[in-house]
Amino acid sequence: MSKARDAFEAAIYRCLQQLPTESASMIGSIITRTNIKLFLKGVIAGTTRNLRLHHPDWSEDQIDAAVRRYMENVGRLYGEYAVLHRLKAEGRLIYSDNLVRLGQEHGRMPVVSIALHIGNWEAMGAGLQDLGIPTAAFYEPPSSEVQRRIVVDVRERFGFRLLPPDLQGLRTSLALLKRNGFVFMFGDEARDGRTMAPLFGRTPHTRGNLAIIARLARKANAHLNVSYVERLPRCRFKLNMTEMFTLPTRNEPDLIEDVALLNARIEPIISSHLESWYFLDDSIEPLPV
Repeated sequence: MSKARDAFEAAIYRCLQQLPTESASMIGSIITRTNIKLFLKGVIAGTTRNLRLHHPDWSEDQIDAAVRRYMENVGRLYGEYAVLHRLKAEGRLIYSDNLVRLGQEHGRMPVVSIALHIGNWEAMGAGLQDLGIPTAAFYEPPSSEVQRRIVVDVRERFGFRLLPPDLQGLRTSLALLKRNGFVFMFGDEARDGRTMAPLFGRTPHTRGNLAIIARLARKANAHLNVSYVERLPRCRFKLNMTEMFTLPTRNEPDLIEDVALLNARIEPIISSHLESWYFLDDSIEPLPV
């Protein structure tokens, strides 16, 4: 079954590569929405549940429309993997002022960018490459072999240095930051169907990426920002980075307080882009002790 699925995904990817950018995006949406409705109904249930929690005042029609927009974004994201390399040449990218400034000031300070799974986050790679920002990024490989090859191909094409999510990857990232490098790491995440970050009112914990980012930033005395990609009409994207900030100086750093601070940076952004946030369908129940 796995081999058949891989062969199907590879064939679809090759076909999408031959299509115009907007057509590839649209077909990705159609395929994914159909697959979710037929075989992954738990995604719809989870998305509906979480939208009700976030927007208790919304009507059922509003919730249903938001679920459709969520599925469309996920599908377009998948379809756009085949055409990401065209986005810059086709004029589909808009850069925020802070991103442009980062390109101008790159190499003057160590920077950890807290990436978010909003819109099509892979489009950020095209912008970083265009602005001449060498990027090291932590990489958690998908379970599918074909998806793994596609993601690696896309990120390496944009010049990313892929780091394993282990001790060796952390050592490499620390060495790069000591040389005023730029490290890209996702702050939002889900494990086994449960959202680890943002917290959405839950107790801060040290078991996720926010804690790793905090430790890394303190060891390297690095500046931080938050990066995310907004989807615009007609397959266009705005690449956003927030202002730089640093973790507060303390006599004895408190990791839980650092996690809470980083969560406060990412949660409002995700809350305002829920329908294009990849992990919207995962559980936001309290984490087990």
